[in-house]
Amino acid sequence: MSDTLKDIETELQRPADDNRTIDKEIVRGWMAERDREVVEATYSFLHKPSCVGRVVPALELDDVFDWMLDYFALNLTTDPASEWGEAAGGITLEVIAFFIRLWDEGREFRGQAQYRLLRAQGLHVGGQGALLRGDGVAHRVRGSLK
Repeated sequence: MSDTLKDIETELQRPADDNRTIDKEIVRGWMAERDREVVEATYSFLHKPSCVGRVVPALELDDVFDWMLDYFALNLTTDPASEWGEAAGGITLEVIAFFIRLWDEGREFRGQAQYRLLRAQGLHVGGQGALLRGDGVAHRVRGSLK
């Protein structure tokens, strides 16, 4: 197990009321890793509000948007090779939940909206054709631009 993976696991195991902070640049370093287990563990960290809430300065949507889409594409097109991974069926729900969460949080899509929509539509890959369009997520986001 790599030191990076050990560090992420340590952060994931901290109690929710632990107020120790973690530097944003450390998390960005994890996001730059290409080792599959580190990628999967980083997703788990980013997916856990008690962990993300300790990142200082706070991660912004621009910090994680492309990384999340790359993560989703990786899991939609390859078989998860580690205990951290999730099969395509489960990741499909994660993609939908990601965009609905952004919508529900009132995230601003106007700045780079067209870019973000094009990147999201790029998840339309092998057999997952209705992933975004069929569930209306891209339509909901596009509607928020008006």
